[in-house]
Amino acid sequence: SNEEVESIRSMGISSFRQRGLQNPLWLGGLSSTAIGTYFPEVTKATKYDGFVGGSQPSKISPAAYVHPRIFFGPEDLPGIRENLRSSSNGQVAMENVRSLLQDPMNHCAPCKGLVTGQRNVSLQELQQDSQAPQLLIFEAFRCIIDADRAGALRLGRQLDSIATEALHELPFLLGNLGMAKGSVAKMFNDTWKDVGQTVLLRGLTVAFMYDLLYPYLTEGTRSKARQAIAMATSRTWSTGMDSFDNYGGHTSNWFPWVTGDLALTILAIENEDGFDRGVYERVARAFQQWTTFGVSEVSGATFEGGGKNSIAGTKLMALARHGHPEPIGAIGIRKFAVNFLVHTMLPNGDFIKDDLWGGIEQKPLREDIFSLKAAFPNDKKVDWVLRNTLETSSLFPKRALAPARLRVYGYNNFLNVLIYAQDVDGPADRSQHAVDALHDEPLTYVAEDRGLLITRSAWEDEDAAWLWFNVRSLQGGHAAPGRGGFAFYALGEAWGYYHTGH
Repeated sequence: SNEEVESIRSMGISSFRQRGLQNPLWLGGLSSTAIGTYFPEVTKATKYDGFVGGSQPSKISPAAYVHPRIFFGPEDLPGIRENLRSSSNGQVAMENVRSLLQDPMNHCAPCKGLVTGQRNVSLQELQQDSQAPQLLIFEAFRCIIDADRAGALRLGRQLDSIATEALHELPFLLGNLGMAKGSVAKMFNDTWKDVGQTVLLRGLTVAFMYDLLYPYLTEGTRSKARQAIAMATSRTWSTGMDSFDNYGGHTSNWFPWVTGDLALTILAIENEDGFDRGVYERVARAFQQWTTFGVSEVSGATFEGGGKNSIAGTKLMALARHGHPEPIGAIGIRKFAVNFLVHTMLPNGDFIKDDLWGGIEQKPLREDIFSLKAAFPNDKKVDWVLRNTLETSSLFPKRALAPARLRVYGYNNFLNVLIYAQDVDGPADRSQHAVDALHDEPLTYVAEDRGLLITRSAWEDEDAAWLWFNVRSLQGGHAAPGRGGFAFYALGEAWGYYHTGH
């Protein structure tokens, strides 16, 4: 870092015994002249062909104090309600959530009566339970879909209680990190992951409740929730921000997860009192860096393992709605769907995830694919991937449309399945759908940047032969030590799945 260089220059190399505190990748550590001369930005290509609306999305954000706003506006509500009533996938997803909310057996032990409003649950109880915050999000969404004023007012009182406690906790916790009213320090204090995200129940719980329930909230509750969100997100830092283009913070699966939650949380109060425009722009810049380095524009593969990472499609959609379409317009994002997922798909419609936590028969994240379908509604390959993401065995039809992990913590939130749920457009017959979507797609795919080859004998035949061969290991936090590894599938069976461990 500059700090270390200055120490060596002034005191000599023999006195250099301890590393400095300054992060060498921090943009604030160098002058603008030095950055422009020695660290030019990498060109970040975008392509909006086929994007919803037919062109590059507008960079104009919704007006302040108009809610809901993060993913959709009041003008979109009739269409979402109709889709949840009329589309097969929308109906199933919404009914699964209704059943979950109505079944007391699914409610966490300390939170009985949470949704029915028998009592307000303390912030500490909510922080210690993984289910209750997600139930609050689902109930807030149900209230606005059903126009349930009584339910929304009841839930608003719970939000008021949460915000009151959060406003009490945040100054103390931020002060302990030396960041109560300060600026970014030499060595970043992660005030988002360590404080704001935790106190606001992964950030998303308070943000979604504020956004979805806003029309029903008292002015006092609105003010408290807004202050809590502002205090948690202003002058903050999260992984990937304020950094040179690099293969560190801009490839990690933690970025779309943790910093992605910051993006959604701060958008709940965009242009309102306490909104920190600087933080939002820094997050958006980091997302564009992540969609350049974390998702390959050569092959569409994610850097972390082989298909390990989520593209956090729902967060990209939110950024596009609020002035930053560049991340979802990145070349690698489209290739992730129409190249990487299309070819890593086995003939039976399952997918392969190649890392230490993966396996040969998996499914990509439904929230990612629903988001891509909403973004590129007429892309036949995206439609084909959506079909295979949702199809499961006949014993459990529509299983993918049930909230599997009842918690807020994750890349995406099941709420986004409800918002973007739609039916597949292709032919009902699977073989015909494959021909329709993939008639011009080569049977062999080579990801030169990954050392990966995948080939198959046919697209439309579920019994086709399929070979996956990797010539080198994949790096990253979720590495795939598979140099020389291979998988072979044919006649509806996985005949070989060999991890070399090298």
